[in-house]
Amino acid sequence: MTDSNTPLTGRERRALKSRAKTLAVSVRFGRKGLTETALRELSRSLDLGDGLAKVAFGGDREQRAAQVGEVEEKLGAVCVAQVGKTAAFHRPVAT
Repeated sequence: MTDSNTPLTGRERRALKSRAKTLAVSVRFGRKGLTETALRELSRSLDLGDGLAKVAFGGDREQRAAQVGEVEEKLGAVCVAQVGKTAAFHRPVAT
């Protein structure tokens, strides 16, 4: 696919969104929000899941938007799909 500095093309994003639809939620962020433990678990899921992981967020719309931005910043991942309280993240795996 692409390295972390190159944005995803539309075709790549569509393929990732399609794959993400069949994934089970791997990490849930609850009342405590983005804890270091939860971020570490999401990072592990991205590494094990071929660079793709699905996350469930809590809170209202503004909190979820802030959490998505924080995950992208801290883990170097890209949100490829977001529906309601669920989001799918992609991070290229090192080969």
